[in-house]
Amino acid sequence: DLNEWGIRVAAVGPVFRFVVFRMTGNDLAPVLLPGCVDSLALGAYLATAVAPEYAAHPLVRPIGAPVLWTGVVLFAAYQAAALTDGYWTFRIVVFDLAIALMSLWLVARAAEGMGGLAGRVLENRPLRYVGMISYGIYIYHLMLPDLLPHLAGRLGHPGALGGLGDQTPRYLLFYSAASVAVAAVSWHCFEGPINRLKDRFEYH
Repeated sequence: DLNEWGIRVAAVGPVFRFVVFRMTGNDLAPVLLPGCVDSLALGAYLATAVAPEYAAHPLVRPIGAPVLWTGVVLFAAYQAAALTDGYWTFRIVVFDLAIALMSLWLVARAAEGMGGLAGRVLENRPLRYVGMISYGIYIYHLMLPDLLPHLAGRLGHPGALGGLGDQTPRYLLFYSAASVAVAAVSWHCFEGPINRLKDRFEYH
């Protein structure tokens, strides 16, 4: 059963994060591939669930409100766990899964078409553009706080970005804007041209 196997694969992620964090104390467990597999499995299921050719498939179930509320409950529990001694363990295990479930529901609903204010927000052109370049934002945003000060130093201005502080509102605003700008350049000069190559191949 597709759903049963999807649940089994998705369960690997939280278990892996729990075991690695408890054994090593390493909070990078969610970055490793086995620690991301719950989000990847849910994303793969989403791609199948919203594809018109699988709409009537007996192993594909609609992504309904229970998915959203499971994510909401896990996220609320994650927030509440901040008051306990086991916060870091709970955070490592639950946070990614909670976000993935809520995102799963939101993207599935958006794929079907949403009305009202939510639909108008999701159809906003600047927001859709950010979505188009979002993979670049994901890739580059952690590099830039180290890369840009180093580059400024190499250009003879070592303290140019020092005034931003660390995790201040100015810091966050600057590096958010820089991430979007770098991702946009990457999309138009690198990712987009590669993506267009797929038009040269026939898929079956």
